[in-house]
Amino acid sequence: MKTKKPTKYRLIDVLENDINLLKIKFPWDKQILNEVKKIPGRRYDADNKQWVIPYSPAVIKDLVDRLDFITGDKLKAELNAKMLKKAKNLKIPKLLKTPYPFQKIGITKLIDKNGISLLADDMGLGKTLQTIGWLAKKTLKKLPVIIICPASLKLNWKKELESTLPNCPKIQIIDGMYKGGAILDSSIYIINYTIFSNSFEKIEMPDGSKKMKELKGTGWVDILLELNPKTVIIDEAHAIKNKDTNRTKSIMKLKNCKHRILLTGTPIEKRPVELWNLIDFLNPKLFTNYYSYVFRYCDAKKDNYGLDVSGASNLDELHKILTNTIMIRRTKEEVGIELPKRMDSIISVEITNREEYQQAEKHFKMWLIDKLGKELDAVEKQLSFDFGE
Repeated sequence: MKTKKPTKYRLIDVLENDINLLKIKFPWDKQILNEVKKIPGRRYDADNKQWVIPYSPAVIKDLVDRLDFITGDKLKAELNAKMLKKAKNLKIPKLLKTPYPFQKIGITKLIDKNGISLLADDMGLGKTLQTIGWLAKKTLKKLPVIIICPASLKLNWKKELESTLPNCPKIQIIDGMYKGGAILDSSIYIINYTIFSNSFEKIEMPDGSKKMKELKGTGWVDILLELNPKTVIIDEAHAIKNKDTNRTKSIMKLKNCKHRILLTGTPIEKRPVELWNLIDFLNPKLFTNYYSYVFRYCDAKKDNYGLDVSGASNLDELHKILTNTIMIRRTKEEVGIELPKRMDSIISVEITNREEYQQAEKHFKMWLIDKLGKELDAVEKQLSFDFGE
């Protein structure tokens, strides 16, 4: 049974009997009230204690993204209907799975941007599927492909590629640190951040100063670069927000790949400066330089410790520039679909120390036998029932 959201939430929905008007409800908040008063054509409905505004996708997006409004059921249905209409005539590459309408739009946008994009949709909106949908168009011209992701997602990427991409090219999951003599004979390589990146060590210069020196061959980056990859896909791309980390320095070597797609559901975790490396990786010419960026959008100030870039400024302008160029971002509220509140996924993880796990399992069973006084068969049966093995 669907429960009605409490009125204490900020709510935006279609006005009864008129889809061209929206109603807005929210508890008293001076800042929100001032923002609502800026909306062209707004008026206050005193009888129902709500504000009424003309229907506008741009305004809806702003209310959801910037002011944390949620969309009501009627508006969700209206947004979904508009999304269906917009996606109906879109032609996307053939896939083994059927994308949602908003995912078809995302695939089309990735194609229009020639695979140079920050795909920043909310978690759960299928960024992986959309990326594979882009890869499905003229796949051979986009190979070799390097996919960099957290170690826990490597098998999931392989599974999604094989179950979504028709005539999927050969995939190779790279495990372990590079030791030389590796055979790289595939078209798609999946690797995690830790083993991709080279290590660095601090060395002393003749003048006594300290410098970080890259240790070539300690990671896979230089070996994979020799393959002349056409495409690089970086999942959980907010992991390269710090320009001084080993992983960021190594990944920046891939800036010359023809196609570069960054995936993250949290493009800005705390402050706009965290976007700089992602922007620089995709389009170094978008902003003049780092300093002009931080003074314009990070409210940069000089202090006793150097330059403080922890602030934020001109965010509306920054958002507009990014969405008009490299960024694709939709929220769950915006796309107008009712996703399940909970989605269970099975993520397979390769075990490199299986013998240790089996030994631990054996000790655990013997402990249960001793603790509960049960036979081994009864313990194994109970474990199978509890854990679905």
